[in-house]
Amino acid sequence: MRVIVAAFMMGVMAQAPTTITPEAAAKHVGETVVVQGVVTRVHTSDRSNTTYLDFGPKYPDQIFTAVIFSSAQSRFPAAKALEGKTVMVKGTIRLYKGKPEIVLEYAEQLRVAG
Repeated sequence: MRVIVAAFMMGVMAQAPTTITPEAAAKHVGETVVVQGVVTRVHTSDRSNTTYLDFGPKYPDQIFTAVIFSSAQSRFPAAKALEGKTVMVKGTIRLYKGKPEIVLEYAEQLRVAG
């Protein structure tokens, strides 16, 4: 019986994350998911060199953001070209100033849909 339970748990843990819309992201804080939507704005802070991929209305009214800190910039050389494209962002959703976001650290967390 233990083998069956262990095999079942391994299968559950190996399942792909749920894909959600940017609008649903706030309901999934703390969960590892894939957020799929259109990047409406890409901007990089002059002060911190952090790049933000906003979904929905422009900052500060965005509904979801994918964040690339300066330490990970080299892993996302084409981030600026994503504006207007439908992308899939994978990671754990957290809230920052009341807005849902995923921090991108590895190139595998981001891909253009299609």
